[in-house]
This record gives sequence, structure tokens and C-alpha cells, in this order.
Amino acid sequence: MLASHRLDSAIDQAANEMFLQLLRSQGQARVRVRGYSMFPTLRHGDVILAEVQPLFRLRPGDIVLFYRGGTFCTHRLRELRGSELLTQGDANRRADFPVRAEECLGRVIAIERNGKPITLLKYHPALALLLPGLALFRRLLFARLVPRPKPAPSLSPNPTTLSN
Repeated sequence: MLASHRLDSAIDQAANEMFLQLLRSQGQARVRVRGYSMFPTLRHGDVILAEVQPLFRLRPGDIVLFYRGGTFCTHRLRELRGSELLTQGDANRRADFPVRAEECLGRVIAIERNGKPITLLKYHPALALLLPGLALFRRLLFARLVPRPKPAPSLSPNPTTLSN
């Protein structure tokens, strides 16, 4: 199992390097999204088209792509603070750690879901009020859809009493 994990890790690392080279040489690249932190805007399996953008062209509300710790992340830009970006997933309750300018690769300019383009919604400040509610709704919805295991029945008539 460990060898398989190392191989998967090596493949992921090689794929990441290829994507970075393509993005830097062509100015644009497509990649499939994994995860749910940008739900409902981005869904697991969506394909995004990212475009290299200088920092001064980014605006709050843009979905930005950054690379940190060997992982790509697409989150919404909340605020520019000098050479740092404050980002947050639409379904996350809290903002990310600040993204350094050199970690930011660009902006998402198109989304494809099930082979069809979908409209990229513009950010509105009121959305900041709705996002925490969406995150809570998602957690409640998944809590009801995923059955919880029932506790094992107790073998002793009074489980709080121990006897030696």
C-alpha cells in the first residue's frame, strides 16, 4: 500500500508540474476541480479554465487559482491587502490564510459542468452575508443524507457501574 501511495503521489506531482508549465507557457489551462469548498459555484468534477492574471487585474469576487504546499486551490478573492490576497471558499465559514502574490496563478474565466459551459456569476457584497448560511445549509443537508451509525447495544444492565 505504501508503494502505491508513493506512486500516486509521484503521478500527482508530475501532473501538477505539467499543468503549471502549460499555464505559464500558454497563459491558460484547464483543470478538473476536486472538493466541495466552492459549492455551489464549483462542484466536484467541474472543469475550470484558468488564465494567468497580474495581481492588479484581480478584483474582489473573482475566483482565483493558487498553488500552495503542492496543492492547487480555487477560492473566491475577498480582499487584496498589498501583496497578499484574502480568499475564502464559498462553502467555508472562515477565510483562508493569506495567499502570497507568488502563490497566486491567476483567475478562473470559465467553468464547464458535464461538458457544458456554465455562467460565472459576478460577486456581490451581499453574497458575503449568504455564504456562511450556505455552508451551514450544506452541513445540515449532508448530515441528514448520510446515515449515522447506531451505537452498539450495552451488554451490562447499568453501563455506568463497574464491579471488580
